[in-house]
Amino acid sequence: MSPNTRAPVSDGAGELLRIALENDRHHALATNTCLRIALEYSLRLAAACREQSNAEIQSLLRVEVLPTNLMGLAFRIASAVRCEVDELLNGRSEPPGPLVTDFDRHVYQALIEMLADFAWPERAAADFDGPSLTVVRRRLRAIEPPAVVLSLLTNYVANILQDGFAAARIRESVRDLPDDTEERLRSEDAASIAEVVMREVASSNTTLVPRTIDAFGSALEAFSHRPDVD
Repeated sequence: MSPNTRAPVSDGAGELLRIALENDRHHALATNTCLRIALEYSLRLAAACREQSNAEIQSLLRVEVLPTNLMGLAFRIASAVRCEVDELLNGRSEPPGPLVTDFDRHVYQALIEMLADFAWPERAAADFDGPSLTVVRRRLRAIEPPAVVLSLLTNYVANILQDGFAAARIRESVRDLPDDTEERLRSEDAASIAEVVMREVASSNTTLVPRTIDAFGSALEAFSHRPDVD
């Protein structure tokens, strides 16, 4: 990745990424199978919503009867992605990357967050079930593929950053941190990284998910690199 393509992230976010990569013995943060499947699945689901195909959505969710609201849909999506990962784990086909990694939980969380960002932007703590499936499908129909990838990637990176922040007990160690520090890891740092990835992706001629994975790995290395000090 060219230095000119690098958007700024906070020093803290860069350090959290560096630690995550140092602890990533299997180089799975950007290449894990769960992330790749979640990206591909999300694109297929958005396409099925655009085509207004009940049969395709039922096939993707692996159900005969569609759920009635967003919460039910979220459960079925997570379950379907898990099934695809399990099928690879059971040897039905060759896995595209590391299987069953510490990052899988961040992928599943990001998958549901991405769905909520698009389909439930007005969500409130008092409402548990979310909008009806009809509303969810109408909202997902308007989402273009790059936006799907950008949202999933942003939430995935944010989950890793916030998990590292909590695990290091930074809030307890640095008492005068701004109240919005954790949220800015998501809204600013993770968003910056994902945006850089998508700019790299836009300049490539390969298919969307493979080139996203490649650009993501390069971006992680760039953003976690400690700058030279004169």
